[in-house]
Amino acid sequence: MKQLFRKLKRAADPYMGKYLDKFIWRFRHLILANWEDGYLDEQCLEHPHRKMIVNSISKRADTKTILELGTGSGINLVNLSKHFPNISYSGIDINRRAVGIGKKYLKDNNISNIELIADDIFNIKRMKSNSIDIILTDAVLMYLDPKDLPNLLSEMLRISKLGIILCEQTSLGGVYVDHWRHDYEAIINKFTGVKGLTLQKITDEYWDGDWIKFGFLIEVEKELV
Repeated sequence: MKQLFRKLKRAADPYMGKYLDKFIWRFRHLILANWEDGYLDEQCLEHPHRKMIVNSISKRADTKTILELGTGSGINLVNLSKHFPNISYSGIDINRRAVGIGKKYLKDNNISNIELIADDIFNIKRMKSNSIDIILTDAVLMYLDPKDLPNLLSEMLRISKLGIILCEQTSLGGVYVDHWRHDYEAIINKFTGVKGLTLQKITDEYWDGDWIKFGFLIEVEKELV
């Protein structure tokens, strides 16, 4: 079933772009049974790649707020809150069921410094400039069409005070293979107000498959206003 679904999606992606992916994720629970299994279990919570995100945040002692786009049920934020309990976290995801599962988990585990919001990540355009210290994505932007990505990245940089952290796959010039491997370096270097850009390769210590070949933790530091 999953293989057939992937073939149909691959055929439709060039014509429907982000709208197809938004529809699939919004109604994923109706398309794939038990899709949420394992999203908040210990194995997923302790996935090695999350260590890279933790290490990145640990270098920013002045971080007080973090927003994750495409947070799912908030597993990255749950993990970060264990390491940095004094930070306030928020996460946005278009799938209300995923957000609902996350909210129940937070309540059951008495986690009070994380807020999960069911919304479209493109609606961050309503947020004030420099209102969040760090904005994070993890395997989310790879489902955005190249024509939509620059605008979202621009908004992320506008809203963030310190910078953004992206755990994504990237290729020179941008490549589509079931998902997008955008050329983040080329896109981000066109923006003003960027102080620094670093790409840390994801190795087999942290992940497997295509993530070893194309995965990077991309850290963008803003010039202080």
